[in-house]
Amino acid sequence: MAERYLLSGRTLPVMPVPHDCVIENIEVTEEYIVFRFENGIHDRPAVKIVHPGARSLVIKYRLADPCFYVYRQEEPTVRGRMPGYKFVEQEELPGTAKGWSYLCHYVGYNAIIIKLWRGRSNLFIDARVDEAEYDWIEG
Repeated sequence: MAERYLLSGRTLPVMPVPHDCVIENIEVTEEYIVFRFENGIHDRPAVKIVHPGARSLVIKYRLADPCFYVYRQEEPTVRGRMPGYKFVEQEELPGTAKGWSYLCHYVGYNAIIIKLWRGRSNLFIDARVDEAEYDWIEG
């Protein structure tokens, strides 16, 4: 069952957050960023509340601008230093995103910031998006 959310309307949508769900892969085209989650997300508390019968999920963010930004936050190697941010080319995103957990997203007018987590680092995706589509896979 697909759910659509417009990020270009008068009011911003409240979109479910697949918190702690592990990403199987990410696909990037000129029009979309597509997150495919691994099977078995039905046991995650965030999914149990919103869509209890879901086995998996595919989220498609439709890009309003094909250029978006990806940053990796690394833990400091020396005590007392601030964590550093490294720019990641958007072409590298599909190859680096496997195994990351979806933590949260921040929705703005035609914009979204997505925060992913793995190990000791975070990945931030900052994109101009005008629509999101959640395709819940039952099972």
